[in-house]
Parts: sequence; structure tokens; C-alpha cells
Amino acid sequence: MRKEDFPIQIDLEKKIFEIDKIEREMNQEIIGQSRAIRKIMRSAAIYLAKVKNPLKPIDAFIFSGPTGVGKTYTAETFAWKFIGGEGSDAPLTKINCSELSEKHLVTRLTGGAPTFVGYGDPTQLDQFSIDSYHFREKAKEEISKLKIPIEKFIELGSDDKDIKANRNKLFELYLKYKPYRSVVLFDEIEEAHPAVYKLLLQILDDGLLRMGDGSITSFRDSEIFLTTNIGSDKIKNIMNPGMGFHADIPYKKKLEAAGNGEIDKLIYREVRDEIIKHKDFPPKFIGRFRDKIVVFRTLKHDHYLEILNRQFLKIQDRIAHSENPFLISGYSNEVKEFLLQKGINPEYGARPLNAAIEKYLTFNLSKALLAGEIVKGDEVFVDIENDKIVLLRKNRPKNHKKG
Repeated sequence: MRKEDFPIQIDLEKKIFEIDKIEREMNQEIIGQSRAIRKIMRSAAIYLAKVKNPLKPIDAFIFSGPTGVGKTYTAETFAWKFIGGEGSDAPLTKINCSELSEKHLVTRLTGGAPTFVGYGDPTQLDQFSIDSYHFREKAKEEISKLKIPIEKFIELGSDDKDIKANRNKLFELYLKYKPYRSVVLFDEIEEAHPAVYKLLLQILDDGLLRMGDGSITSFRDSEIFLTTNIGSDKIKNIMNPGMGFHADIPYKKKLEAAGNGEIDKLIYREVRDEIIKHKDFPPKFIGRFRDKIVVFRTLKHDHYLEILNRQFLKIQDRIAHSENPFLISGYSNEVKEFLLQKGINPEYGARPLNAAIEKYLTFNLSKALLAGEIVKGDEVFVDIENDKIVLLRKNRPKNHKKG
């Protein structure tokens, strides 16, 4: 190997490591959707290898499938892993298409033209908005660098023109750091006015979007996701009582049927056909997505159990960082089955599970804390008695102090 080959090799290894790391971490976060994640990561790999078409976005996908299986969460998790950031808000631009059902509302995305209503208003798809995470991070660095010049401004005095010129110089500096990676999510795309589809076509064809004020937003370093509920009726029909989903059938049996591979294949075919034939999607628009429709899988019992165990870890983490930390030493299998039975419906995915955890577990823990039955430093085991969750506290040592 030639000496000059090393930088390329090192850079390539870093990119491969990044792709593998993102895919591994996404599979740890999003349960049961490895095929969907793999498809997304293919486009990310092509982008990082710098062999994608430079005049188009990184890629664009339609996420469909059953409710509560992680469609929106997948986009958010990808944004966290692909871009970075911490906290509760994912570093992506989320467009709620249900708020864009009328044509005049679409100016929220691009802004109005001069002399029109909305001109000059903040927009959701301008360059600053889709790259806002990066601008905020860069601003932190630049603010520290500017501390001395700003103090000089204050000390020596400066007119508004100087301050404005300095601000414009900063913004030009930010733009030099492009390309910034970005993720844009159009949630419930079928709810949008057809004008939104035209905007998306412009983005998908050119990687650019002209705003109302004449400025251009680049999406050539953007991953674009669309979520849809189209086909949800088909899914319900496939999983309806006629297919054996009667209320008196144990939930495990329902999940075994819902998680069946043949059911997944049937759902994929039916949902994909429904999306392609949807009356509001222009043929030119849907043609861009024919091989980019990702139908998320129904979840099996083991998937729900894994989700439940992760929720338990999150509860313990919140308790550990509370004013009165205590330890939950474990949960009986009966507790887990109780919560799964109360919180699972194959039609609605994992969404009802969080409500069941809050109603039957978190509420009981909170009551015990407020009543002083559990105090700081206690150790508690969670069990079932007479079809109710009970908290079994380990005997406290004699020198144990409350609070």
C-alpha cells in the first residue's frame, strides 16, 4: 500500500464504523424493525461514501404500516444518531401535514411572495430552519470567540451599522460550514394540500426549494421521511374478528397471529397498493416512491416484552435521579404478563402499553412515595396479588432513616 493511501483508508474506516454504529444503536432503540432500519442505512452509506447524486437529497422514504410500531420514532432516532444532539427534541424539522390541509397554509413552509400575506414571516423549510441544530451548535463556539470583540464593542462604543455588519459576517461564516446533514419529516403526508406534493417534487428532483422571498434552500444533504396512515383500514380488516381476533381470545394468541410472517407479507402488499393507488397522490409524485415505501412490521410478544423491560429501566433511571431515590430490585413474570395483557392490542401497537404502565405501575409507585410507604434508600420488588400490582418492600436495616 502506498503511503498516500492511508488518509483515504482511515477516512473510509471511520465512515464504515459510523454506519455500523448508527445501525446497531437504532436496532437497540427501535424494536422489531431491522429491515426498515437496514433500508434507511443503505442510503446513509451511499451518502457518506460520497457517491450519491450530488444534485438530489440523500434519499426519501414513505413510512407506513400498523399504528404504534415506531414510524415517527424511527425518523427521530435516525436524526439523533445521524446528526447528533441530546435532550427530548430530536434534531429534525417536523412538518405536521394535518396543519397544511388548505392551500393558503402552505406558505408556512416557504413564506409568502412580496406583497402577499405571509411575506417575511418565519418559515419551516428555509435554510436556517432545517439546519437550526447545526447553527445553534456553531453559535456556541462563535459566541465564546466573540466574547472579547463584543466586550470591546461595549467599551469603545459602536454604531448599529458596525453591529449589523458583524452579524452578517457571522451568518456568512456559518454558511461556509455547509454541507450540514439534516432530517425533514412530513408527518401524515396524506393530510396535506396537493400544493405540498408539488413542493416535494421540486425538492426530490432538484434538491432545492425556492422560498417566497426568492432565497433557495438546499436539501442535498437532507434525508426526507414521509409518514402515512394510508392502509390502516386494510390492516384492521386483516386483523379483524373475522380473522380470529375475538375479545375472548388470549392476547398471546392474537400476537402470534399478528406476528406471523404471512400476515406481514399480506399487510405489505395491501398497504403498498393502497398508497400507490391513493387518489390524492399525483402519479408523478408517487412514482418517486415506488421502491421507497417502507411498511413497518407488526410486533410479536417478544418485541413487546423487550419494550416493557426498557420502560422498566427508564422508570428506574427517573427514580434514581429523583429527590427520594430507591431501588426496584425486580418484577415478577406475572407483573410483566399483567401489563402486557392490559397494554397490548395488535391494531394499535405499543402505544397503549405506556398508558397501562402509568395506570397500573407508575401511579402505585407514586402513591406509595407520597404516603411514606416507600422512602429514600428502600428496595422494592413488584409482584401481583389478587390480580393487582403490589409493592413488596425489603426490610429496612435498624439504622435506616426516613427521607
